[in-house]
Amino acid sequence: MRIALLFRDKLVLYIVILFAISYAYQFLLIYFYFKNRLESGYIILLSYFPIIVLIILKLIGAEIDESNMGLELGDVKYYPIAILFPLGITYVIAAVDKILGIYVSFEAIRLALNVPLGLDWRIYITLTIFSLVIITPLMNSIITIGEEIGFRGFILAETIGRFDDRIVTIIIGILWVLWKAPLILFIPLFYFSGFPGILIFAIFMIEFSTFLIWLRIKSGGIVAPALGYASLNAQIILGSMIIKESLIFGAPVSLLGIIVQSVMLTPILKNLRIEFRKFIEIKDIKKSLKEVFKTHHLTP
Repeated sequence: MRIALLFRDKLVLYIVILFAISYAYQFLLIYFYFKNRLESGYIILLSYFPIIVLIILKLIGAEIDESNMGLELGDVKYYPIAILFPLGITYVIAAVDKILGIYVSFEAIRLALNVPLGLDWRIYITLTIFSLVIITPLMNSIITIGEEIGFRGFILAETIGRFDDRIVTIIIGILWVLWKAPLILFIPLFYFSGFPGILIFAIFMIEFSTFLIWLRIKSGGIVAPALGYASLNAQIILGSMIIKESLIFGAPVSLLGIIVQSVMLTPILKNLRIEFRKFIEIKDIKKSLKEVFKTHHLTP
């Protein structure tokens, strides 16, 4: 009976369906990887599973309140913050590594990208960094928005108010990490793939999820966190080029990255509790208005 009641909870149902089909798909990708038949496009498709599951819930009759999910552009002044925060982590790590005498070199970009003859490599590096800082996040956000609609959209809207604020941020961060854990563990996509890299990845991403939640609530839309996540993906590429890949001193996902990010998150965490209260108040007002509207239409 209790299990049946749990499955009537659309949040629990969403998480169960999302993990079931996502894990099945990821282990299929892992199988194709070991058969040397895996293409990157199939990995990208996984990002849209959170939206697919929302559609499935609607088709089976679950009531999904899109008004609390941030399905709008939101306040555009938070877009630059979303893009620059991951960049800040990377450059602070680069500065610390340089002071410590650890390898940091922008010339590595020239070597990694095999700059064409006759083109000034400094210009090429400048254009490449511009691409990774601006162009890549804008383009990649088309992919990351799928995950954001699911985790910082639906799951955030369903958990906020039901649990303590800190518990909500931890739950969403842990669910987000666990959701993609098979790929990180078994497919060597990044220097932090496998074990113990996934532990560093998990802590870093749970922290970073807090930043994305703040962006979602503060901006009022899902686009800002999608840009923030896309910018992080770009910084993983940039960091691997300019800094030696390392779980301790690498950028941005590393032990040093966890420390740097936690310091940068300090003012955001202070503000997040206030923003949570505002979000809950707005959510309650919308719920009350919806009930009044329903009652009005039911009254003969």
